[in-house]
Amino acid sequence: MKRILIVVCCMFVLLLSTTSCKKQEVNALSTGGNLLEQAESIFSGVSINDRESIEQNSNANQEATDQTLLPPQESEPNGKEDLPYWVDEPDPWGPTESIVSEERREYIRTEYQKGYNLIKNQAWSFETGEENYQNNIILLVNALSQLSAEETPPITYSQMKTSALCDDLEVYMGELVFWASAHIDTVTTIEEDTELTQSLNQGNSFCIVEATTKHDEYIRIYIMDSKNVSTWYQPGINHSLKGWVVGADENGLVLCVPSLSGG
Repeated sequence: MKRILIVVCCMFVLLLSTTSCKKQEVNALSTGGNLLEQAESIFSGVSINDRESIEQNSNANQEATDQTLLPPQESEPNGKEDLPYWVDEPDPWGPTESIVSEERREYIRTEYQKGYNLIKNQAWSFETGEENYQNNIILLVNALSQLSAEETPPITYSQMKTSALCDDLEVYMGELVFWASAHIDTVTTIEEDTELTQSLNQGNSFCIVEATTKHDEYIRIYIMDSKNVSTWYQPGINHSLKGWVVGADENGLVLCVPSLSGG
């Protein structure tokens, strides 16, 4: 009898517990439904413009977050007007218009180290005036006379803007530069055994060539060996230009070439 009573009591307790859980589930569902209805009610009270504003702000915040995750962008490269050299289309019927690269210059500095350093380390004058140009020409000719053809450095800059060269002579003095095309304006021969040739070229005659590049820039070249000038430069023709930087004046760049036959 006692066992039957105990079993009945346990079943009664279990029934009460089950009924309580169901009530809690119903209350929870009811509460959740009420909260959902309240949220929908609140959102339904917001105007369409307000909704769009909320969405736009959300999108803007997301874009700002995305931007912070992007790597920093490099600045735009300089335009052609900012470069120290001209960028021209190559002439299929003439010399190349290409630019000498920094890698090429580094190769020249390494492979022609003796000649390059000898020329660059001369006691150059960076002032204007014929006396200064002439002193620089003497320094250049003497330095080159100490070098064999294999030791003489080749072209290190090409298609340069003369304004860039003139404005930074301390960098470019003693460099061998090149232009693919220029108009030869005048060729003047300084006869031998004059005061100028005695002081500048051991009494030997030399030539001064004045030319204008295709970008209307003035260049004056002192050619210390006048024998082959007429086969290279004649007034009125277009020709390539090459020479060592020895100065600059109010007109433009001043170059020197010890011998045209030597390149």
